[in-house]
Amino acid sequence: MKRFSVGCNSRKTAKAYTGSIIDIMKYGPDSLDPYLILGGEERFAMSDVEYAGVLATAFGAGADILVTDNLMDFATKDASVVDTQVVNTTSSGQRSLQALRYEIGSADLIVAHPFDVMQWLRLGYDFTPGTLWSAIQKPGNEPGL
Repeated sequence: MKRFSVGCNSRKTAKAYTGSIIDIMKYGPDSLDPYLILGGEERFAMSDVEYAGVLATAFGAGADILVTDNLMDFATKDASVVDTQVVNTTSSGQRSLQALRYEIGSADLIVAHPFDVMQWLRLGYDFTPGTLWSAIQKPGNEPGL
């Protein structure tokens, strides 16, 4: 069996990191301030810093898609936008949905409404961002619910 040694500074860093993870497990992320951002930073020009943190975390995690009913708060000047469908719901009436795409460096992320994601799943779309974006931009791909 091979043993690894950890230097004093590395040991302190490892202990602090594991302590943070344990705190998240005990208290949940809402109890931590500042929030733990995994590999991202809150650098998006958004009106709500919490949404900027969610977007940064999605990028940090390497997510392909972020599913939310709150599309308007995730729209920034950095996002490409495509209209997807018009839906009628009893709670909000008629509503036009859009999907957002963020391409920053090598990261690529689609932000979409749950209704769109359910439809794309039914249609068997590939959720790789570039492939999905091409599919939803094609004319005639506006399924209504």
